[in-house]
Amino acid sequence: MSAADFLVEIGTEELPPKALQALSNSFRQQVEIGLSNANLTYGSIEHFATPRRLALLVHDLSLKTPEQHVEKRGPAWNIAFDDKGNPTKALEGFLHANNASAKDCEKLETNKGDYVLVKHIQKGQTADALLPDIIEQALKQLPIPRMMRWADHDFHFVRPVKWILMLHGSKVVKAELFGCKASNKTYGHRYHHPEAIEINEPKEYLGKLEKTGHVIASFDTRKLNIEKQIHASAKKAGGQAIAPEALLDEVTALVEWPEALRCQFDPELLKVPQEALISAMQNHQKSFAIVDNTGKMLPSFITISNIKSQQPKLVIAGNQKVMAARLNDAKFFYEQDLKMRLEDRAKLLSTVTFQKQLGTLEEKANRVRTLSNEVATQIGASTKQAETAATLCKADLMSEMVREFPELQGTMGKYYALAEKHDKVIADAIEQHYWPSFSGDAVPETDVAAAAALADKLDTLVGIFGIGQKPTGTKDPFALRRAAIGLIRIIIEKGYTLPLRHLIENATKIYHQFDTPGDLLPFILERLKVLMLDQHVSHGVLDAVLSLDLDDLSDIDKRIKAVQAFEKLPEASSLAAANKRVSNILSKATEALPKTVNIHLLVEPAEKDLHTMLSEKQQEIKPLIAVKNYPGYLKALASLREPIDVFFDNVMVMVDDPKTKQNRLALLAQIQNIFSVVADISKL
Repeated sequence: MSAADFLVEIGTEELPPKALQALSNSFRQQVEIGLSNANLTYGSIEHFATPRRLALLVHDLSLKTPEQHVEKRGPAWNIAFDDKGNPTKALEGFLHANNASAKDCEKLETNKGDYVLVKHIQKGQTADALLPDIIEQALKQLPIPRMMRWADHDFHFVRPVKWILMLHGSKVVKAELFGCKASNKTYGHRYHHPEAIEINEPKEYLGKLEKTGHVIASFDTRKLNIEKQIHASAKKAGGQAIAPEALLDEVTALVEWPEALRCQFDPELLKVPQEALISAMQNHQKSFAIVDNTGKMLPSFITISNIKSQQPKLVIAGNQKVMAARLNDAKFFYEQDLKMRLEDRAKLLSTVTFQKQLGTLEEKANRVRTLSNEVATQIGASTKQAETAATLCKADLMSEMVREFPELQGTMGKYYALAEKHDKVIADAIEQHYWPSFSGDAVPETDVAAAAALADKLDTLVGIFGIGQKPTGTKDPFALRRAAIGLIRIIIEKGYTLPLRHLIENATKIYHQFDTPGDLLPFILERLKVLMLDQHVSHGVLDAVLSLDLDDLSDIDKRIKAVQAFEKLPEASSLAAANKRVSNILSKATEALPKTVNIHLLVEPAEKDLHTMLSEKQQEIKPLIAVKNYPGYLKALASLREPIDVFFDNVMVMVDDPKTKQNRLALLAQIQNIFSVVADISKL
């Protein structure tokens, strides 16, 4: 047998749930690196993670590394041996380091002199001798922000280590990590089966741990199990469970043997905005809310227990009691918040700093109001509603509910605005001015909301860039990349015509602190590029459009789509190549070119035909560009492929006669100009 499965399990006290998947993934990756560096071959690696263990199952791991024929160059021959032909200390050190002897030495002749060359066979090492160090090094590389020490040990880890299992085939690998000697024993569920479970070979691990130990070791299997249980339970209650991915992951990381229990709460609490109730359930109790088919919350929730209780009613009663306290807290916050109007809360923003160089949140709200007016005017929204929404959009940050549940910012502002009889458009804008707040989130629904959202994001971008604190590397404390992408998506998806240079300049004037940040527009366009690349737009298309130095994002989007369509035409590649050639030739022109072509200097039939076709084409496409029919414009240019190809096949541009040369260069300039109206086709 040349290979056998290898199993390693690190048993710990409860691991941090939000970090569990990252720890598990990193453990697998680091062991893969270690095995590769050690030249140990294997089939595949499965990784498992529960609150009390990180484990890997390496299939078909070789028992030893292969023999290697080693050739290494040593010191110069003249310093490797003394006058009597005996090895010097320099040679002895080299031989010792390479596990070789003097009889393995050969003379290597090179242009720079003669050297010692050692050739020998390096025997393979057993996997069992290498594995302890591979595992230890992998564990040291885990992304652990804060280590723990325990007992009087010198070592540290993310949590105290209780046991180590290390099994290669049926043989225990001799190792000691964190004060624990490796064995073939794991331990089951803390309550259902705390006793040791002997694993005779790696393939027994999952089955024994589940059947005997009441532990589902696979994170993905456990997560799927939880999903099935909560959806089945919600269905029995006549609704459907709200199960965000992050909550599912966290709950999966909290349990080893999940049991879904459906609980109830007082229907009177449904008078509280359901978003607040759901936040309390998810954040405080890690439970799943249930809604009906219309999305209205039902007075039920699902909790995931880590044991299969013999008295589930007692567990349910306990959860209901704790949940009632949490939901009543939310009810209290809501009722207290309704006693103060949003306008009065907005005044309290003067006590909160937005950024020490940029003032308070009240000052930010005032800037956003001014900017909202301008944006609303340009997109045809109500300036009065936009200003009101901007004035109140940050007020709920001073509410008790948002202090307790920060993720409800904007949402609670909407409810408080509606309670005060503000127009629904204004209330929605208060909530939606944060949109899109994450990847895939919706953009604001109304023009008023969009005006407030654009103003808020632009104010943040201009302010932070203005004081020179733009993002660097992975650091982006003010989420400027997200703000830029949100701004881009709103403008493009809503189809607004909003020249960014003008907006940035006006937003800068409101500050009265700094000059217009010249690096902000390139930053936004770079975010646009990233966004488009994610949508499978090619680098060539992006370079072709963005090289025109445009700042109207909706217009840029239309051009990108048009160039993508043009790329698919059979004439595209030939025309792109021709435009590259035109650009190269024109770049070598040292004198100013004539603005028009002198038809009397056109001699060759090919240049006459090309000039005629260009003149006719300009008349044809003029109305297309006037209405921004970019696809039609580029499609019309496709018919120029043949006359351009014929021109280059039959006409020499850089001739000796200066007038003819300049005239032909002017003709090429016409080609360049007509093709660069939509994009620089030479970039394709």
